[in-house]
Amino acid sequence: MRLIRGNLCVSCYNREREVVKGRNARGMIPTKLAKLDPRSICYSENGEVRIARTERTAGIGELVVATLRDAVHQVAFGWRAPRTGLRQLRLFG
Repeated sequence: MRLIRGNLCVSCYNREREVVKGRNARGMIPTKLAKLDPRSICYSENGEVRIARTERTAGIGELVVATLRDAVHQVAFGWRAPRTGLRQLRLFG
């Protein structure tokens, strides 16, 4: 139940530190840990559209769980399509 920086359990925090430092407690390079990348998700809470961003995550699931944990009202998740390279296809003549 103890969270570091409001969103990481102690175990996840330790794994994050190993990846950032480039070595584990034994001084070896961590090989089995996922790469940590910045990610963001769009969601709506109580009718207001918001964006949640985190600098170091192993997957989008971490943001979803954190958003659901911290939400006071009903939450709905959305997906934003990339703006470049997309065109409407004509279905009929």
